Formats: sequence, C-alpha cells, structure tokens
Amino acid sequence: MPTIQGMSLVPIFLELLLEDLRLATASAFIHRKNKKTFLVTARHNLTAQHPETGQNLHSSGARPDRLRAWLPKENIGEWIDRIWPLKWNEDRLWYGHAIKEDLIDVAVLPIEEDSETQIRTALSKETAPDLALHVGAEVFVLGYPAGLTASKRFPIWKRGTIASEPELDVDDLPKLLIDTATYSGMSGSAVYAASTGGYVSEKGHRVFTAGAGVLHSRFVGVYSSRLNAKEEASNQQINLATQIGVVWKRSVIDEIIDGI
Repeated sequence: MPTIQGMSLVPIFLELLLEDLRLATASAFIHRKNKKTFLVTARHNLTAQHPETGQNLHSSGARPDRLRAWLPKENIGEWIDRIWPLKWNEDRLWYGHAIKEDLIDVAVLPIEEDSETQIRTALSKETAPDLALHVGAEVFVLGYPAGLTASKRFPIWKRGTIASEPELDVDDLPKLLIDTATYSGMSGSAVYAASTGGYVSEKGHRVFTAGAGVLHSRFVGVYSSRLNAKEEASNQQINLATQIGVVWKRSVIDEIIDGI
C-alpha cells in the first residue's frame, strides 16, 4: 500500500451538470456539524455567475441543476460517484451566507452519507490546529485545476504563501489572500497551512516531532477565485488575472450552517 498524505483524501472532484450535460468541473470537500454532513464549495460553482460581477460564466447562460461528486470509498484509491440535485421544483437545496450571501463566495449542500463511501472531512486531516498563521506562511490549495487529477481522483497540490495579514479581514469580509498560481476548476478547494518536521504554535512555542517528512497541517479555509486587476493599454481597460487568490476563512462555513 503506497503512503498517502491524509489531506489528499479530503478533496472532492465535482462535475456541474444541467440534466446530463457537463457544464464545468470544480473542487469541494466535506464538513460535518450538528450531526449533519455538508458538501462545501465556492458559491459561484452552483450559480454559474461571476462572484463579483454577477455575469454568467457560460455563454449560453446555462446553470447547473445538479452535481456529480466523486467520493472516496473505504479502499484508498477507489471512488464512487453520487449525483445530488441543486434544487427541488423551484426551491434551492443549497445554502449561502444568511446575511452576506452575495458577498461571500461559499456555499454548502446538505448531503446524506452512505455505507459505500468513506468520507474524510477537511478538519479530520488537520494535525496541527495551533499552527501559527502569518504573512509568508506556506499553504497548499488541494483541488482539480482545469479538471486535472494527479492520479485517478487524487487532487493536485498547488503551493502558495499567505499574502495578507491573516488576522485582518480583506474588504471587511472574512477572507485572506494567498500568492499562488491557480486555475479554473480549483474553486471550492480546501486550503491548508503546512509545515514539515516541526512548526511554531500560535503561542510561539516550537513543536518538534520525530520522523523525517512529517507534515503538520492546519485547515485555513475555502479557495474561491483569483483577484482581477485592471491595466490601461491603448486607452482601453484590460482585466488581468493576478496570481493572488482569495481564501474564505474557515469560520464562514459554520456561519452558513448556523444560519440555515
């Protein structure tokens, strides 16, 4: 049996569907709270609208009415798909933030677990919850850029660093920025801070562990999108995708669920 990092078992590969037509792929993960299970992803994956401008993400204006999620089975390296509707009649089945839904690009979908799947939540693979977060700290975005996978349904790890003061909110919203090259398909990815061998705790203590290559991790939040910058060229404004990504803080997930 190959050695697998525990965090590689967290991401969920998503296919956004309109009936049987695949509109897009995306990333997600699972969160449990109050004895219930939720699939967590970026809100714009479900609305098919740009999180800032509201513009349709598909030229036809199509929006998904269901999704296919690839869930891990008990045997590591095996997955099984589940299709869940996003609405019933005209009622939406997923939830955004109760107060700031249009501003916070995170959504949750209540799901039912079954005996064929072996779900690992994002928090279940957090091995160092007191790992200090600071500007320049290393993070990993675990997802599926452009629908690519590392092997079977294992995610691709994109390395980055925290690019804004993590204890401060960006734009007065519960988010922080990271410096990393991300791509479409990664929206909804779980983001972890990580340190190999040892780490510094929030209280400033140095924590060391035996064994080479031990990866300590702290769940940071939900990756949603890249920042866009505008540049003037030939009297025209050009939108440029930066290598600065937006991560919604983990507290947002519980806020959404508590507001249901």
